[in-house]
Amino acid sequence: MFMDKLSFRMKYNMYEKRFVYLFSIIFFAVFLYINFISRIWQVSPLVYLVFVFVVISWTVYLLIRSIMLTSGYVSVHQKEDLYFGDFITICLLYYTTQYLVSWSVYFIAGLLAPKLILNNIISNIENLENLVTPISTFCSFFVAALVLLILPKLFAEKLIKSKGLFGFGFLLGEGSQLYKSFIYGLSVATVIVILNFLYFNYQLPFSNLSQISSMAYGPLYSQILCAVLVVLIVPVTEEYLFRGIILSELTKRIGIKWGIIISVLLFLIYHFTEKISFISIFGLIALSSITTYYRTITGCLGPSIVFHMSYNFTLLLSIFIVVYTSS
Repeated sequence: MFMDKLSFRMKYNMYEKRFVYLFSIIFFAVFLYINFISRIWQVSPLVYLVFVFVVISWTVYLLIRSIMLTSGYVSVHQKEDLYFGDFITICLLYYTTQYLVSWSVYFIAGLLAPKLILNNIISNIENLENLVTPISTFCSFFVAALVLLILPKLFAEKLIKSKGLFGFGFLLGEGSQLYKSFIYGLSVATVIVILNFLYFNYQLPFSNLSQISSMAYGPLYSQILCAVLVVLIVPVTEEYLFRGIILSELTKRIGIKWGIIISVLLFLIYHFTEKISFISIFGLIALSSITTYYRTITGCLGPSIVFHMSYNFTLLLSIFIVVYTSS
C-alpha cells in the first residue's frame, strides 16, 4: 500500500509539473495577446474563449490539488518557498480579478439601468457608463490588490518580509533611502512631463493609461478615486507583484539578469495601450528600471514603492493642472 501511494505521488508530481509549465506558456501567450497584440490588431473572440478555458482549467487543477493535499497523497509545499504552481496562481488571480470585478460592476449597473432611467437618476445609457466607469476601474484594482496581499500569506508567508531577491522584500527600508527615492521619483516624472509638453504638442503624460486617465476628467468623486488609485493602491500592488513576487521567483529560476529583463518586459506589456507614445514608453522603462535598481540594492520594496508613488503623483498633478486650467 505504501509503494502504491509513493508511486502515485511520483506520477502525480510529474504530470502536475508538466501541466503547470504548459499552462504557464498558454497563460503568458494569452496575457501577451490581450495586453499587446489586441491593442494593435482586431481582437479575436477566440482568444477570450481560450482565456476562459484557462481560468476554468486552472480552477479545476487547484480543486484537485487541494483534495490531494488534504488526503495526504501529495506532499505539502513549505511556506518558506513558493511552489511554481502557486506563483502562477497569484499572477493569474490578480490579472483575472481585475476583469471579473470590472465586468461584475458593469453587469450590476446594466440590471439597475432601467430603474435608474425610470426614476430620472440618469437620462440615458451613456450617462450610466460615465457614472459607472470610474467606480468599475477603482473596484477592479482595489479588489485585485486585496487578492495580491492575501494570497502570498497562504502560499509562502515567510518570503513576504524576507530581505533580498530570494524573498519578496515587503519591507519599508531605511529613511534616507525612502527620502532619496521620493525626490528622484518627483524628478524623473517632471522630466517626463516636460518632454511630453515639448515634443508631443502638450499631450498629457498619462496617455498610456487611458482607462485611468479618463477618471481625472470626470466629476470630483471620479478624481478622488483616481488619486487614491494612482498614488496609493497601484504603486503598492504593482511593486509587490512585479518587483517583489515576479522578480524574486524569476531570479530563483533563471538568474538575476534574465529575471530583471523579463519582469521589466512584463511590466511594459501590462501597461501597453494603443495610444501609448514614445515618451510614455520611455517613462515606463525609466520607472521599472529605477524601481528594479532600488529593489536589488536595498533588498526592500519600500524605496521602490515610494519612488512609484512620487512618480505617479507628479504625473497625475500635471493632468489635474491641465484639466482645471483648461476648464
